[in-house]
Amino acid sequence: MAYALFIKNAKEYTITYTDGSTGPAYGNKFKIAANDEELNQFNIDQSNYEVITITDQEFDYLRYNEIKDCKGYKYDTNSIIWVDKVTPNWTETYVSLESLENEIADTKAVVDRFISENSSHAQISKWQQFRTDLDAVDTSGITFPTTNMKSLQRIMLDQGLTALHTLQLPN
Repeated sequence: MAYALFIKNAKEYTITYTDGSTGPAYGNKFKIAANDEELNQFNIDQSNYEVITITDQEFDYLRYNEIKDCKGYKYDTNSIIWVDKVTPNWTETYVSLESLENEIADTKAVVDRFISENSSHAQISKWQQFRTDLDAVDTSGITFPTTNMKSLQRIMLDQGLTALHTLQLPN
């Protein structure tokens, strides 16, 4: 069982659902957890968050930044509002090697901060491996601009590397 966490009592906004109707949505995703162990290792007071149970497939949508994304959640059904990324307006591609390298560098900075501040955390070895694997990403065989919404995490997974998302980082 996987989870998506949203900040509780976030401002309401209106979105258009896939059937064309409109309705309220709340909050932005704050964290994702692959399982109960990851959820319980976040350094947060869970009472401040809406903890939504999601399927493993939905978790992968978020972890790999592909196919679908969430636009928030609905209080009344305690469910995520999913939107398809496969639309003409979606541009989850890297236009250049520099744009991919920038994402890798930004991800390294976030992971480095977690590692330096949490050396005894239960998940530290997983994040150290991810950080090592960020250095091992082979960009030589990638043609730019990329297509098919291939995220950094999917590139890493395809190369046999550890593929995590910074939304999985414990605080």
